Amino acid sequence: MTYEVDITTPGLYAVSGRVSSDVEPAGTVTLDWGSTREEPVAIKNTTHNRNFERQEWDQRYLERGTHRFTVHFTAQDYVSLDYIQFDRVIG
Repeated sequence: MTYEVDITTPGLYAVSGRVSSDVEPAGTVTLDWGSTREEPVAIKNTTHNRNFERQEWDQRYLERGTHRFTVHFTAQDYVSLDYIQFDRVIG
């Protein structure tokens, strides 16, 4: 799945996804930013396929503008994705 995010304030961002899975292991997620591909991150079991929780996947410095990235799941049958969230890290 390919997505775009518009960043208005440059800075370090925590990238997380609100996911659910009722199996262990639930597979991994990898974020592909075009020029770089992050290491796979394990998806945690949330105890039920309708029990969504936000899990942090990456921290990345993003300049102002539109950024395109692709999300790869290794076990798509076992993970549901509700949304992807970008939170600016202050500090």
